[in-house]
Amino acid sequence: MTHATSRLPLPAISTVRALATFLPAHLEVAAQDLLQRIPAEQHGTPDAVELLRIPRTLGQVAEAAAHQLENDLLADQPDETAIRLLWKILLDTARPFHDHPQLPQGVREALRLLEEGDSRG
Repeated sequence: MTHATSRLPLPAISTVRALATFLPAHLEVAAQDLLQRIPAEQHGTPDAVELLRIPRTLGQVAEAAAHQLENDLLADQPDETAIRLLWKILLDTARPFHDHPQLPQGVREALRLLEEGDSRG
């Protein structure tokens, strides 16, 4: 775990829930945008199918990670290392959306802190 990750405040459950909704929905939009860039005659090719599977699978993984993070945050004896690693995974997944107006505010702030920590090395 990096120093920047260890300095991040733990997320609020409401932020985790909002991110669990945001990421799969917006990754599906990304898959649809990607589909529009692929010529129609190539939509059914193995390469196109595999390419479109990436954002959809990432959305499923992010949703599962968010649910696990929520469970860990609510645990009687939470494992802070696991919580921070799951939070970092979710933040890394959300990075491409850092300017999106619907990105949950807690995520936007955490990304800003993470960027500041990364730039300090």
